[in-house]
Amino acid sequence: MKTESEILLEARDLIAKPEHWTQGVAARSASGAFVMPSADCATSFCMYGAITRTSAKYCVSTESLATELRMTLHGPAIAEYNDAPNRKHEDVLSMMDATIARLKAAGR
Repeated sequence: MKTESEILLEARDLIAKPEHWTQGVAARSASGAFVMPSADCATSFCMYGAITRTSAKYCVSTESLATELRMTLHGPAIAEYNDAPNRKHEDVLSMMDATIARLKAAGR
């Protein structure tokens, strides 16, 4: 069974390239249309969409992973963080990295 940090790392890998990250919706197809994160045609994801897709793969609660990310943010919803107008791709990756590091340090 994968640990929370491993699952979050896999979610991070989904959005590691800027062209695979999006804002405003959970997931988009290559044409930019809104799709469900679980859709085969999904090619870009917001942070929440990435954890939704990855958590489903391992039958882990999306909300438990979202809670871990919110703990790193000290409260705000991760969709609000991801979708902030001035938010940069590297900001999202750094925040996910901090959460992954915290979970790894705790053996999770």
